[in-house]
Amino acid sequence: YIIYIVFFYIGVTSYLFCTKCPHYGERCSYIFAGVLAKRLFKKREGKCSQFERTYPAVALILLLAFPILFVLDKSLYLMIFIGIFILMFVVVKPYIVCATCKNVNCIAKPISNRLRSKGNE
Repeated sequence: YIIYIVFFYIGVTSYLFCTKCPHYGERCSYIFAGVLAKRLFKKREGKCSQFERTYPAVALILLLAFPILFVLDKSLYLMIFIGIFILMFVVVKPYIVCATCKNVNCIAKPISNRLRSKGNE
């Protein structure tokens, strides 16, 4: 599981997103992935392909599904896991990470914009 997280975060996320990001080579809200992309990969141009748009959703589902299998019978751990997930993707990501990002090709940007607009209503 740790290997999967490292591979997904370092290898795939920093390559797929950070190399096409307008923040490439600058300080960004992803900090570590952005620094890795600058050191490991060259900047790429163009819009994201269908694979680049689909892969993060599939990888995230796998990232979440695997631990859930181990905590389904333990309600306290399941609630902690769901709480951390909600905190990360409903509060931290749209209001902290995506709020400062200029990458319009990112799959998370439109989702974060909708979440922020709902919160302001």
